[in-house]
Amino acid sequence: MNFSRNHKSDTDVKIELTSLIDVMFLLLIFFLITTTFVTNQGIQVQLPRASAGAISEQPVDFTITVDQYGQLFFENEKYTQESLADKLKNAFKENIDLIVIIQADEEAQHGIIVGLLDMAKNIGIERLAIATAAEE
Repeated sequence: MNFSRNHKSDTDVKIELTSLIDVMFLLLIFFLITTTFVTNQGIQVQLPRASAGAISEQPVDFTITVDQYGQLFFENEKYTQESLADKLKNAFKENIDLIVIIQADEEAQHGIIVGLLDMAKNIGIERLAIATAAEE
C-alpha cells in the first residue's frame, strides 16, 4: 500500500463562473423590475437667494408675517389661519399672478409655515417665497 502524502492529482480544480454570472444577472433583472421609485410630492417653493441679487421690479402682493409665537399677521393686523385663507382666496380671485411671501421669525414653528404654504398651494397659488435676511 502506498500512503504517501505527496500524491498530486492531474485534475485541476476549476470554478465555473458561467452559472454564477447567470444568477447575478437574474438577480439584477429582478431588482430592477421590482424596485419602485417614489417621488415626494411636496410643496414647490422658490426660495429667494440670501446673497445680493437683482431687485424685483414688481411690488409684493401678499406678505404674511409669522412671529415667534406662531401668530399670523397681514398688514399689521392679526389673523387666524382660516380668516387669512379667506382673505388670500379673495386676493387670488382679483389677481391670479399673486405672489405670496412668508416672512417668519427664526423661532417660529416649522409646522405653521408648512401649513401656510399648503394653504396657499390648495388655493391655487403657484408663486410662493420665504423671506430671508441677507448675511452680513
